[in-house]
Amino acid sequence: MSLTGFDLNIGFDVHMSPQTAIAAETWDSTEASFSHSTNTEDVVEQKSTETSNETDPASSSICIIPDPIPGIPAPVIGMEFVSKEEAWQFYSRYAYSVGFGASRNGGSSKNGKTVRETIRCHKGGETRGKTDKPVSERRRAVKKSGCQARILLRFNSAKEVWFIHNVVLGHNHELCPEYSYKLTSHRNLPYYVKKLLEINEHSGLPLIGNINAVMQMGGGAELCGYSERDARNHVGKVRRYNLKNGDAAAMMSYFREKQAVDPNFFYQCKFDEENRLELVFWSDSVSRAAYQYFGDALSFDATYLVNKFDLPVAPFVGVNHHGKTTVFGCAMMTCEDADSYIWIMSTFLQCMRGKAPSTIITDQSKAMTLAIEKCLPNTIHRFCLWHIMNKVPNKVPHDETVIKEIKSAVYNSLTIDQFESSWQNVITKSSLQEHPWLSEMYEKRSTWIPAYFKNHFWAGISTTQRSESMNSFLDKFVNSKTTLSQFVKQFEEALGKQRRTEIELDFQCVDGFPKTFTEEAVEDQFAGAYTHKMFYKFQKELLAVIGLKFNPCERLGGRRVYTIVEKKMGKNLEYKVDYNAEDQTYSCDCSLFQKVGIVCRHALLVYKQEDQEFVPSIYVLDRWSTHCKRNHLDAKSIAMRVNDRRETYNNLYSLLHGVFLDLIDYALLDEHTLKTVVDGMNDLRMSLCNSRESRGDGVGNVGSNVGESETGCSVVGADGDSNQAVKDPIKRRKRGRNPNQRWKSHEEIIRDKKKQKMKKLTQLEGNVNGGAGCSKVKRSKK
Repeated sequence: MSLTGFDLNIGFDVHMSPQTAIAAETWDSTEASFSHSTNTEDVVEQKSTETSNETDPASSSICIIPDPIPGIPAPVIGMEFVSKEEAWQFYSRYAYSVGFGASRNGGSSKNGKTVRETIRCHKGGETRGKTDKPVSERRRAVKKSGCQARILLRFNSAKEVWFIHNVVLGHNHELCPEYSYKLTSHRNLPYYVKKLLEINEHSGLPLIGNINAVMQMGGGAELCGYSERDARNHVGKVRRYNLKNGDAAAMMSYFREKQAVDPNFFYQCKFDEENRLELVFWSDSVSRAAYQYFGDALSFDATYLVNKFDLPVAPFVGVNHHGKTTVFGCAMMTCEDADSYIWIMSTFLQCMRGKAPSTIITDQSKAMTLAIEKCLPNTIHRFCLWHIMNKVPNKVPHDETVIKEIKSAVYNSLTIDQFESSWQNVITKSSLQEHPWLSEMYEKRSTWIPAYFKNHFWAGISTTQRSESMNSFLDKFVNSKTTLSQFVKQFEEALGKQRRTEIELDFQCVDGFPKTFTEEAVEDQFAGAYTHKMFYKFQKELLAVIGLKFNPCERLGGRRVYTIVEKKMGKNLEYKVDYNAEDQTYSCDCSLFQKVGIVCRHALLVYKQEDQEFVPSIYVLDRWSTHCKRNHLDAKSIAMRVNDRRETYNNLYSLLHGVFLDLIDYALLDEHTLKTVVDGMNDLRMSLCNSRESRGDGVGNVGSNVGESETGCSVVGADGDSNQAVKDPIKRRKRGRNPNQRWKSHEEIIRDKKKQKMKKLTQLEGNVNGGAGCSKVKRSKK
């Protein structure tokens, strides 16, 4: 659909004198001459010279007069404008249609008031002379050509208007209207575009994706009115403004803003003697409330290093009522020593009101072990089983049979005695009594063998995979160049996405009923009590009953001991189920209920043999209940979330964006509707502009508080000086070989050689040109 004849810019009231009006009617595209008599010292002349196609347009001796554009008149002597801003916009519009840029060349004032101003072609003026600076690799093209095209504005104090006193239309360079949108004077980044870029930046959208999305909304690079560099520069400007006092100070400022909105938001930092950030921990109100219900089992890992300073990130991770990962808090540290972990653990306990977890799983870090022993003495600590078993093929001689037997001893031992017997058999049979690593791990067997932890609740956690999956999830939001302040914001965005998924699962539990496959009453019992995800885990145990066998039970008074046979990993394993007929309770060798909170398949077979339709209520945990999530949010958290939604809705951009999109859809129907929408928008904007000018309000400052931060820091428990500015942490050296000392590929070697060659060439050219420039300056002085 053509948009010719419609423009969303505010129109201008252009007045011409009678002489000028007659001259405009007799305008000719090849030659025109105007004269306007004023006084003897202000002789004004407007000329046009015919040009031939054979003449070089780049020559300064020629004069190219642009052809007139329908609907956009060329400037002529005597045109009057209400203000010099209207004159600037008129000449800019003319320059855009013809194919050159406009620039202001200053003016003169009288009695403190500007009375004269020149607007000229962007190629006006002379290029800078040679300097003694070395030639850079990025060489810029010469844009100035000494073009004389311009208009001279003067102020008529009698009429209180600006008028064109002199006009030069000829250019000494080629005009390119098809590239007008690329010229600097015709590019403008509107306020709503800046707001869009900032919103996308805050949401974690990559820079190139952010810019492409916003430019496409504006109609593409040709129609949006700004370039990719303009958008990129604005995002960089916002980032620099947020970090003007330092990255650590910006992060502290963000924490204070969060605490002002959410009183239950908790953060604490530690500084060194130079007031440089060392340790930080934070947790919001939702995470703190969730910990009171799901904080019985934790996974803690500090191997995530994706940030600008390479600081280890250590999230406290647990399992919610859907069996999904949930985060209770996060810490960052500059040094992974025992003192740092002690500070983190003690701060975590302070944040969670002194409630310690029942169990915690980490990697084999000695510093973590010392901190947990000191700060969490009553918590069961366990090493990650996967990391240890993953080392077996590298530590043990490459005998597949031995490795298979070691894994069988670890995974299939139901009791400690079974493990001891199986382990000793493997070690003796393979003559591995003197193996140093196996001996060391056997001494530490109580910290990682599953048989030692069968009677403790782990919520299904046996490795640090929960933490590692959280690290993988964070990779979608951050990268190695992410600053500290950006990291905490993106961490909040990641938590927001995680919680939206949790809300969606909550809705599914309310909106529908899980599908059942049997007619057992016990299946309906758990289908109505558990969340869908946890019910499916129970259902898996129920369906596995078919593949079990049992031997005749032993009756010992009111107790009955069943022996259940299950084929696992190619072996028939026997599980003892001790059933109490009086209160219908049981205990099984697999200890699935004690570890995960799910009734095992062996017990379900026993209940079926005992003609029990339902299991006792003590085996239906509230932790996996559909009502658990609704109870764990206190009134303050709910009120805070409602308030956040209300503030988001009240954001003018969010409120009006949909309205303008609807208007655009209507405008695309036909030419008449397009004209109606454009005229209505122009009238509305003109009305708002007049109303703002009458009130004397500023332009473009509504809601723009991006990047406000404080220079100091005053945090409870901080060791730094609150009167000094917070300093950024020192970039931490990564583990492993120094990058400068590592082996390089053939492609990297070739690339480095090219860089060194280009550097030498640049230095050589710089010395030659610099010497010539200096000699020229000396001769000119003489």
